[in-house]
Amino acid sequence: MTPLERALDLSYPAFAILHQHGRFSGPQHRRVCEAILGDLRIARRQGVRGVVLEIFSRDQQGMGLLLPDAGPPELLGFDDRTMMYEGDAKDWEAKVHWHGDQLRR
Repeated sequence: MTPLERALDLSYPAFAILHQHGRFSGPQHRRVCEAILGDLRIARRQGVRGVVLEIFSRDQQGMGLLLPDAGPPELLGFDDRTMMYEGDAKDWEAKVHWHGDQLRR
């Protein structure tokens, strides 16, 4: 899978997590929805050209994805290092999928 395909694959569980655990902040025209689950932080904000979805692990951006109002999605950044977690040795992608799977049960 390419980084863009992996980012798109992560968007479904990320949006499910935001739907279940997200909190809104900021002024009406610049609202951000954010969910924090342990070391994982998922944020959704409205950008000029569309929705920006970002996933952070230990305050380092793991993924940035632009879902534009028109046109194909654009990858804004993707960190494919696999071991960003020390204690449980799980990568940030697996954490997003795990939390997303928990919501489907």
